[in-house]
Amino acid sequence: MTFPLPPPLPGPRRAARVTARAAVAALLTLALTACAMHTTESFDSATWKSQRGVTGTDNRRGALVGAAGEALEPGMARDAVHALLGAPDSTREDVDVYELGRSPYGVDEEYFEVRYRDGRVASHALGRR
Repeated sequence: MTFPLPPPLPGPRRAARVTARAAVAALLTLALTACAMHTTESFDSATWKSQRGVTGTDNRRGALVGAAGEALEPGMARDAVHALLGAPDSTREDVDVYELGRSPYGVDEEYFEVRYRDGRVASHALGRR
């Protein structure tokens, strides 16, 4: 048994659907490209440490954040993290926060946080505010 295909959408409705799909595809591509571009440099501990206190778009940590995350291992001691990343910009109980400056793709300030459980790395994440 075969079923008849629905009639094609009229010109303007079809064009709107195609345009919407193209827009979604373009936004998805842009978002994935932005993520990839944000983490292209290899990790350099000295450069990361030198950016402590640098704000706005002058902070170069954003390009290093992916490599910094790869350098951290679950269970790494907090002292070892501080040796690698330097002193955090701020600390809350079991969380160290490293400021990354303003997002290159918006107006949000970004930060990298390292969470600890019993003095050892439990997780890390990039955040925006």
